[in-house]
Parts: sequence; C-alpha cells; structure tokens
Amino acid sequence: MAPVVRFATELALQHPVLAGATLLLIVVWGVHQLFFAIRYPSNLPRVGAKSFFGGLRARWRFHTDAPGLYREVYENVRHLFWVLA
Repeated sequence: MAPVVRFATELALQHPVLAGATLLLIVVWGVHQLFFAIRYPSNLPRVGAKSFFGGLRARWRFHTDAPGLYREVYENVRHLFWVLA
C-alpha cells in the first residue's frame, strides 16, 4: 500500500491538473451513485439471466424476437404485480 501512496503523491505533485481531474471524476461518480443511480431489488427476476451470458442473450432476443421476449416477461412477472393479475 505504501508504494501506491508514494507513487500517487509524486504523480499528483508533478501533474496537478491530472490529479485535480481525477479527484473531480471521483467526486462526480460518487454524487451520481448517491443520488441518481437506480437500485433494483435483489429478488427482481431478470430475463435470460440463467447463465453468465444471460444479459447478452436477452439483448440479442430483444433485437431478433422482441414480441416473444415481451411475452415471456409478461408471463413470468405478472404474478408479482397485483394490477396485472
């Protein structure tokens, strides 16, 4: 840890604009995560997420078979919402 801190300190002293830009980026990212990021519930069912590449498969299905994908989502998720049941 100490070599990383020493390196970062030397880099910040040699390039203050780079250090300032990095600090600004970290602050902007933190504000975004605090106030604007969407937090989905952990038990929310995801379409096609049965494997590691589930999200890619769902995206591919959206482009190639959108009606089938929407039908699957409706049939699998409608019991969670009392309005649709």
